[in-house]
Amino acid sequence: MRMKVCLMIMTAVFMLSGCQFIRIDKAAFVTEVPLRYNAASDFIFNPEGKEVFAFKVKSKEQQKMGYVRFCANTYRNKCRNRLSYLRYLGMKGYFDTAVAVKSDGENYEYFPVVLENGEKFYFLSLQRDGGKYGNNSPISSVSLMTNYVVQPMVKNSKTEIVGEYNSFGKQYYLLNNNRVIENQQLQYIRTISSTYAQSTKIADLLLETLIDYNKEYGAYLIQPNASNQNSDVRLILGINQSSSWLRFKVSHQSDSELSLHGYTLIADDLKWRSPALQFAVLVTAKQVSETFEIVANQQELKMALALADSSRALVRLHGEHESVSQVLKEHQKKQLANMLLLSDLLAKE
Repeated sequence: MRMKVCLMIMTAVFMLSGCQFIRIDKAAFVTEVPLRYNAASDFIFNPEGKEVFAFKVKSKEQQKMGYVRFCANTYRNKCRNRLSYLRYLGMKGYFDTAVAVKSDGENYEYFPVVLENGEKFYFLSLQRDGGKYGNNSPISSVSLMTNYVVQPMVKNSKTEIVGEYNSFGKQYYLLNNNRVIENQQLQYIRTISSTYAQSTKIADLLLETLIDYNKEYGAYLIQPNASNQNSDVRLILGINQSSSWLRFKVSHQSDSELSLHGYTLIADDLKWRSPALQFAVLVTAKQVSETFEIVANQQELKMALALADSSRALVRLHGEHESVSQVLKEHQKKQLANMLLLSDLLAKE
């Protein structure tokens, strides 16, 4: 009986501890400068002028996932290591080399890193996130190897550029709000906002978007950053020297095609269903994307505003054999509100 009780207690402890019992594989590379230890064999953290980083604070729902991208080797562009959030939160580390030791040149790169507790890993930097300090990276910069003269993102802005780094052949800037922006995006923001009286407000809103420029038409296309949700509702803003316009887009991504032909939008007590529609389908090796996009007319703008202001917003997509529903996250509603505000601020008279 006593043995059974002990087993039950051990099982409970294991379940509550979660990933604490998961093995972490560490790297075994030789550092450029030998690691130092004191007389008691305790590791002495000494970056010696190298680039220093720290583990980021994560949202509650992300904390349970721990910290990823710290790998034992560079064999693949992913690894199974998942570092404990509570143990590593705020811990510092440094890049042992200034350049990646492995990269495919387009998607990923590996840097050898040494942590404050003496552990060594290969840190996986992903191009889609903006390199090693990208907005979805688990680390933030503490000190770079070179001094940088702080400057505002745009004139009179409280958002300042506090550092820069190169990754995948592109230049990125670190901001004082812990965000990262790529050089081309910064130039687009400065160009667009410079011709308006409320340039700082416009620049801050544009910071939350992805901007493309079409040389042939001399037009900018502005849309929210990726939502990371299976279903999405968004506004896309276009501007040129003489006019501006909005487009409305509904999309869904899944493992298989649903043959979507319509959607329903629900914002609290307000509900609207589209007529039968033709969704565009894009099939890749990993997923199927189905999208419908249209010029934002009065009905689309009305629903976008309602979704942005609602306490509960939902999109339901109707397929040939089934429908799928998803409650819009707060950041998706905020993106709709920001795009509506941007549209007003950038409207051409």
